[in-house]
Amino acid sequence: MPSRILCPLLLIPALWAGIASAQTPMISSLNPSGTGSGGPDFTLTISGSNLDGGVVYWNGSPLITTLSGSNLLSATVPAALIAAPGTASVDVANAGGGLSNFVVFTIYPQPLSITTTSLSAGTAGTAYSLQLTAMGGRPPYVWTANTLPAGLVLSPSGVLSGTPTSAGAFNIVFTVTDAANSSKSQSLALTISPPPLSITSAAALPDGTATVAYSQTLAASGGMPPYKWSLGNGAPTGLVLNAGTGVFSGTPSVKGTYSFSVQLADSSGTTVSQTFTLNIQAAPITITTTSVFDGTAGKPYSQPFAASGGTPPYKWSLTSSQLTGLTLDPTQGTLTGTPQSQGAFNITITVTDSSGATVSKPFTLVVAPPLLTITTASPLPPIGINTAYTQTFSATGGTPPYTWLITVGTIPGLTLNAATGTLSGAPTAPGTYTLTVQAKDNLGGTANKSFSLTVNPSALTITSTSPLPASTLGAQFSQAITASGGTPPYTWSSNGLPTGLVLDSSTGLITGNTNAPGSFTFTLTVTDSARQTATALFQMQVAMPTLPGITITGLPANAAAAAQPAVALELASPYALPITGQLILSFAPDAGGGDGTIQFATGGRTVNFQIPAGSTAAAFPGASVAFQTGTVAGTLKLTAQLQVNGTNVTPAPAPSTTAHIAASSPVITSALLVRNATGFQIQITGYSTTRDLTQAVFQFSAAPGSTLQSTQITVPLTTLMSQWYSDPSSIQYGSQFTYSQPFTIQGDPNSVLPQSVTLTNSVGSVTAAITQ
Repeated sequence: MPSRILCPLLLIPALWAGIASAQTPMISSLNPSGTGSGGPDFTLTISGSNLDGGVVYWNGSPLITTLSGSNLLSATVPAALIAAPGTASVDVANAGGGLSNFVVFTIYPQPLSITTTSLSAGTAGTAYSLQLTAMGGRPPYVWTANTLPAGLVLSPSGVLSGTPTSAGAFNIVFTVTDAANSSKSQSLALTISPPPLSITSAAALPDGTATVAYSQTLAASGGMPPYKWSLGNGAPTGLVLNAGTGVFSGTPSVKGTYSFSVQLADSSGTTVSQTFTLNIQAAPITITTTSVFDGTAGKPYSQPFAASGGTPPYKWSLTSSQLTGLTLDPTQGTLTGTPQSQGAFNITITVTDSSGATVSKPFTLVVAPPLLTITTASPLPPIGINTAYTQTFSATGGTPPYTWLITVGTIPGLTLNAATGTLSGAPTAPGTYTLTVQAKDNLGGTANKSFSLTVNPSALTITSTSPLPASTLGAQFSQAITASGGTPPYTWSSNGLPTGLVLDSSTGLITGNTNAPGSFTFTLTVTDSARQTATALFQMQVAMPTLPGITITGLPANAAAAAQPAVALELASPYALPITGQLILSFAPDAGGGDGTIQFATGGRTVNFQIPAGSTAAAFPGASVAFQTGTVAGTLKLTAQLQVNGTNVTPAPAPSTTAHIAASSPVITSALLVRNATGFQIQITGYSTTRDLTQAVFQFSAAPGSTLQSTQITVPLTTLMSQWYSDPSSIQYGSQFTYSQPFTIQGDPNSVLPQSVTLTNSVGSVTAAITQ
């Protein structure tokens, strides 16, 4: 009889037909007709005729058989007979010696699977072992894993063992492969807990000494680093515990034996504590001052002395010979007063602590005679001609009051007050003058010092005017600034010059290349050799150079779907400055949703580019940049945005180009036949720029020696594909689809040979051969 193609109904078993004698048993069907390998014992039911008193045979071996009804036998099939995939021959022999027809029973392969569903937790530093299990496929199995925690290994037989060295949560992908080279993978979580948290430092810390720096690093193990240390009450004053490093350090101030607790916490929040003891010994008393300041006769003097160790408070005393005017504070240890005579004096300082410990130390104190000195700096501040001037001289040392005198030189228009030391008046002649000034104290001591004073001829003025000539961004600029008056040579400085310009400090010439557009305000200052200054405010404009024409090339007016054109961007002529920008890709569909596959080859719908100064071609991540046109009918648009030195210079309207993807018949990229036990599936991939499909027509032929009731099947697709294309999630695929059509064969599945499939949308149809 011819085979029938059922779509998508289940397989209807073919019936055996034939002529049998009344004595010959006949098998018409088996229930079930097949089962999966590796299963348990099951009952096989045989239907037919002349079965009364018959025995069921499995590949020639008898099975335990029970008569379940008229022409109905039941036999128990042991699990051992279906342990491996394959086929078995089933027949019946009745009591009269008649032998039935043979019927094939199919043992399907049982899928390979991993039966271990979870891993027991482990502990870092503790031995671990676990057997992984699997079923199905074809034993024996070989196990592998993608990665394992340090310290663990996986044997080919599936034993996970070893001693993990670090804690954490791990996701391990295990793969089991059977003898038929089939494999199955499973991701399982393994938690390795840290070892118990503990403080490992000895409770009795090494001794310290009062006032002497102390440092001891506490140690810990286990838990989950990083650790956090904290110090309880009772620790010696002056010592602290670093929370991150566990360093217990500082300078203890008081001797004694201390007991205190230390707490340790790890990153999981687990805490432990330990009590420590520390003995701080008293430091020996020592005078730490190494030398004393020199003094000057008749001037106040102060010298502090310091000690360490012992047991404060301290008591200080002084032993001296011929040193008068100074006393030592017994509690503060400070030597103060006014030395009355000059010379080098030997003194001894003694300190005694509260326990009676005493230490002495000798010092030499040098007392210098008082020195008269004129402290006013030279040269004197410059002054302009006929300008009021006042300068008071000052001195130190000697015995005030002082008397002032000019011993060498004169300045026309200026006089010196002998009592106050003030030089005042209005100079009447320009020039640079040199004076020698003398100060005399009340005891007749004198001091002399030479001074210079410059009298400028006229006021210093900047003669250049604002605004300065305008410039163009990136263009060479040069402008000299001039001044008059004062005393040349001049020194120039600026504040706020446009970026890219510099001022020559000796010539006043502004040069450079402006690299930022806009209106700029800045100050220029000129200083002459007499240190007079003049400042002026200036302005200038920096304009942006005209941008050449911009062209986007490489995108045809009518673009193909699922293409990848390469595009480029060019200037009509070279530009003096580097240009940066973005090329922006947009899409407007003719109908329906958009297309998420439309993007640049570098990812996304924007791509950066640069055009070096003096060049015309845009440099993308490559010489050019390509993009996916997608699979939906609509209009593509490329738009350029440009910047120069951070300023948007995009023309209005922005440079752009467009291309249209026309609606077309469907495109089939593959049509693949996948056979199964009851028939086959035809898996079709492709796209439809109209985002619709109305039907699929499948064409079949019969295998040699077979016939088909029908050779063509039409499947309506309007509703199915409308649901797909109206789903928002389909937009990420454009108009692409994967369509799988199952077929169930009534009869021999191999007698049906799929030939082609024809898909139709609102524009037209396309036909593709079916391959396998």
